[in-house]
Amino acid sequence: SGLSKYFLIRSFKEVFKITPHQYHIQVKINKAKELLQHQHLSVTEVARILNYPNIFTFSRQFHATTQHAPSGFKELYGIKK
Repeated sequence: SGLSKYFLIRSFKEVFKITPHQYHIQVKINKAKELLQHQHLSVTEVARILNYPNIFTFSRQFHATTQHAPSGFKELYGIKK
């Protein structure tokens, strides 16, 4: 496209009010919530499906975004571990 990385990031943030990286995290966490709610997958399996390097990174990011641990989120919806 011929745009610089910094121009693209700045333009994205002007339009969406978040950076592309923040948007990517938001999309992954929304998918994680969907998987945790509607499928009988373990937290470890969800982290693997979403290409997190390990469960600790996934759990930390999930908690920072939702204010719930992934296992606690499953319990909110009455899903057995």
